Amino acid sequence: MIKEKKQVRSFHYAWVIVAVASMSYFFSGPGQTYFISLFIDEYIDTFQWNRSVVSGLYSGATLLSGLLMFFVGRFSDRIGKKRMMILASSLLALTCVWNSFIISQLMLLVGFFFSRFLGQGTMTLVPSTLVPVWFEKRRGIAMSLMSVGGIVGGASVPVINAFLIRGWGWEWTWRFWAILLAVICVPVFLVFMKDHPSDIGSKPYVLEKGKERLLRVDQNKESFTIREAMRTRSFWLMLFCQIIFPMVGTGVVFHLVSILGQQGIDRTQTAMLMSIISIIAFPSTLLAGIVLDRVPVRLVIATMNVFYIVGLVFLLINDNIWIAGAFAVFQGVVTGLNAVSFAYMWPAYFGTEHLGSIRGFSMSATVVGSAIGPIPFGFLFDRTGAYGTTILAMILVVTLGAVASLIAKRPVKRA
Repeated sequence: MIKEKKQVRSFHYAWVIVAVASMSYFFSGPGQTYFISLFIDEYIDTFQWNRSVVSGLYSGATLLSGLLMFFVGRFSDRIGKKRMMILASSLLALTCVWNSFIISQLMLLVGFFFSRFLGQGTMTLVPSTLVPVWFEKRRGIAMSLMSVGGIVGGASVPVINAFLIRGWGWEWTWRFWAILLAVICVPVFLVFMKDHPSDIGSKPYVLEKGKERLLRVDQNKESFTIREAMRTRSFWLMLFCQIIFPMVGTGVVFHLVSILGQQGIDRTQTAMLMSIISIIAFPSTLLAGIVLDRVPVRLVIATMNVFYIVGLVFLLINDNIWIAGAFAVFQGVVTGLNAVSFAYMWPAYFGTEHLGSIRGFSMSATVVGSAIGPIPFGFLFDRTGAYGTTILAMILVVTLGAVASLIAKRPVKRA
C-alpha cells in the first residue's frame, strides 16, 4: 500500500498538460497545408476555378494570419491559455462547418484565413507557450512529446482525409472534423487544461533530489517583456535562425518535384523521398528533447544548421536516387530538430511570463519567411533554367544561421 501511494504522488500533472498540448498539435490539422491540400483539387473540379487563383488565395490568407500571430500571443498572455484554447478550438470547429458550405472564392478566402489563423497558428502557438510554464526540468523532452502530435497528424490525417473524401465527399469530411473538434478538443481543454501549476496548488516539474546533476539547466529564470527581449542581440540573432528553416525548407519542398525532376528523379520517387523525410523526423524530434536537456540550445541549433548545409550540398550535387535519399535523411533530421529547438529556446532565453507575446512575434516572422521562401527558387529558375544558383544562395544563408546561433548566448536581464 505504501508503494502505491508513492507512485501516485510521483506523477506530476505537467505530463497531462503535455498530452493535451500534443492533442492540440494533432487537431491543428484543419489549418495545416497537409490537411487542406487534399481539398484543393476538389474545389477546382467542383467549381472550375483556376489553380493559380486558389493558390493565391491560400498564400494571401496564410500571410495575413501569420502577421496576426503577435496579437494572439499577447491576447493569450492576458486572458489565459485555457480560455484561448477553448475559444480557438470552438471557432475552428465552426470554421470547418463554414468550409463545408463553400460556394464562392470569397467564402474560400475567409475559410482559408480562419483555418490558418486558428489551426496552423493559434492551436500550435498557445500550447508551445503553455508547456514551458509547467517544467523547470525535462523541458526538452516535454517539448518533443508535444510536437509528436503534429508529426502523427502529418502522417495520418492526409490518409484519413483521402478515405473520407472518396467515401463521403469533401463537404462531409469538413463536417467530420468539426464534430471531432467539438466533442473531443473543447471538452478536453475545458476539463484538463490549466494555465499554471499554482491553479491546482502545484509547482513546475522538477527532478527528484540527486537526479538534477544528470541534466543541464539551460534556461533563464528571469522573464523578459517583448520590448526588453528586443533590446538584446540574441533575440534578433535567434529570430534570424528561426526564419531560415521555414524560408529555405518551404522553398525547397515547394519546388522539390521540379528540382529532382531536372536530376532524373520522377514524381513517384520524389513522393517516396518525402515520406522518408517524415519517417526520419519522428525519432529526430524525440532525440532533440533528450539532447536539449543536456546541451546548450544554441549549440543544438548550430548543429542543426550544419546538418542542413550537408543536406543542401547533397541536393546540389545530386545525380541519382541514393544521393537524393541522403538529402531526404538530413532534411528529416533537421525537420525534427527544428520542431523542438526553437520552442525550447524562447522560454530558455527569455523566461515564461511574457512568452506568448515573444512567441507570437517570432511566429509572425516565421510565417512571412515561409511565404517568401518559394519566390527566389521560381524567379531564378525562370531566368536561368536551373536551381543551382538558388541552392548555393540558400547554403550561404544557412551558414550565416550557424554562425548567428553560435554567438547568440543566453541574455542576462539588466537590473
